[in-house]
Amino acid sequence: MPGKYYFVVLYPGFGISTESVYKNLKMKLTVEKRNAKVLWVLISTGKLDAAGKYFFNRLEETAIELDDRLSELKLLMSGQSGDVPVLVSGSGSSLFSAFVDKHRALEVFEALKAKVPGELFFAESVARRALAVHPKGDNGGD
Repeated sequence: MPGKYYFVVLYPGFGISTESVYKNLKMKLTVEKRNAKVLWVLISTGKLDAAGKYFFNRLEETAIELDDRLSELKLLMSGQSGDVPVLVSGSGSSLFSAFVDKHRALEVFEALKAKVPGELFFAESVARRALAVHPKGDNGGD
């Protein structure tokens, strides 16, 4: 992955039951097409800003329905978002945004510290070595 990415993550101080999110998940028959392969290519080639429209979390809508405080926090953070929209992480309750520019991410982090409840974190990506993968999807039994 070229360069690093930076993240502002908010843990709002309350949790959401993962079990409840999955029990209440309503998958629609017709869903806007999002392509994970396109997302991966854009991220891995350093084009986070172009990848932003491909970021999504199918659990987010359900998590927000279960606790509408997430919607308020998302709106509050969206005024200070990065190169991708603010999203709920997993089944909640944390929210995050990602940045290419460390200086901008730190500015947003500082601006949000006084505005949001809970704990705010600043994080950066870690470079990983590429793994050789066997064409059948495994590592050839190694």
